[in-house]
Amino acid sequence: MDCWNRVRGRNPRKLTFGHCNFTHLVDTASHEKAVAQSKAPFLRVMGTHRSYEHLQECYMVGSIDRINMRIDDLRKAGLQYLVLGPVTDDPKQIDLMAKKVVKHFR
Repeated sequence: MDCWNRVRGRNPRKLTFGHCNFTHLVDTASHEKAVAQSKAPFLRVMGTHRSYEHLQECYMVGSIDRINMRIDDLRKAGLQYLVLGPVTDDPKQIDLMAKKVVKHFR
């Protein structure tokens, strides 16, 4: 990416690193339980043309602690902005996000 930007006359240090991803938060410390409870909402939105294992690699699926670790890895790599989109319209997802995710990254 660095080389690509330099070729185009862009200073890589002046770029903003933003990321958008989908999630389904489950209020449990168990990664396995969170993965299991997230399966139906993800498949309903994403469809079945990709395996659930592939969806877990691409999106924020799993325990909140694991999701926070993934976000922290992105932050350590220079992430400045993050947009998380719940895969359901359940307002509890926004509450969980505010209480268990956002507060760690202010």
